[in-house]
Amino acid sequence: MNRLIALFLVLALPLAAPAKTRHQTDEGPVTVAPMVTGLTEPWAIAFLPGDEMLITERDGRLLHFGGDGPQTVRGVPKVAAVGQGGLLDVVAARDFADSREIFLTYAQPHRGGARTALAVARLSADARTLEDLRVIFAMSEASGAGRHFGSRVVEAEDGTLFLTIGDRGAADRAQDPEVHNGKVVRVNRDGSIPADNPSPGSAVWAKGVRDGIGLAAHPEVDTLYSTDRG
Repeated sequence: MNRLIALFLVLALPLAAPAKTRHQTDEGPVTVAPMVTGLTEPWAIAFLPGDEMLITERDGRLLHFGGDGPQTVRGVPKVAAVGQGGLLDVVAARDFADSREIFLTYAQPHRGGARTALAVARLSADARTLEDLRVIFAMSEASGAGRHFGSRVVEAEDGTLFLTIGDRGAADRAQDPEVHNGKVVRVNRDGSIPADNPSPGSAVWAKGVRDGIGLAAHPEVDTLYSTDRG
C-alpha cells in the first residue's frame, strides 16, 4: 500500500505547488511535498536503504534519487516505448543491502513487436550503472499491439518472483495455458521454474488476466493480491 501511495504522489509532483501543502483526510491530516520534479511518465518506485529510491520512466529512463538529487542510471536494457509499453516496474531485492540487485520489467523489442520481460541487475556502488543485467523471463510470444503489458513484479517470502502479464489485446488467449498472455507467472530468482507451480514445467501461476497492473504479497496470510485494469 505504501508503494502505491508513493507512486501516486510522484505522479502528481509535476502538477504540485513548490511548497508543502496540507490536506485533511478521513484518517487525519496529510502533508504533501514535492521530492522529484520534471518527470514525464513515471511508472514505478523502488525504495532503497538510506532514504534513496529508484524511479522508472516509461520512455526508458531509470533515475536514482539520493542526496545529490535525481541522477540517470546507465545500463538499462533497450525498451519498446510504444503505447503502454516501455520501462515499467522496478523492485529492490529483499537482500539488496548485500546483493545490490534490482528487478526490472519492461516491453522488450522482439520479432513481431514487443513482449513483457523480467530482468535482474546489480546497481553499482555509486548508483550510476546497472551491472551484470540478465533477462530471467520473457513471455512466449511478442505482439505488435501497444497495450496490456501488465508488468508488476513481487518477490515472495520464499524468494520466488511473481510477474503479471496482460493479455496484450488478445483476450481469448488469456485462458490458453500454452502462452503467457493474460497470466500471472512465477519463477525462481535465476529464472528457473519452481517445482511446486500449479502445472509442472510451466511458469504459469494464474490465468484469465486482462492487464494486471497492481500486485502485492501479504506474508502474514501467505496471500497474493492483484488488481486487473478494466
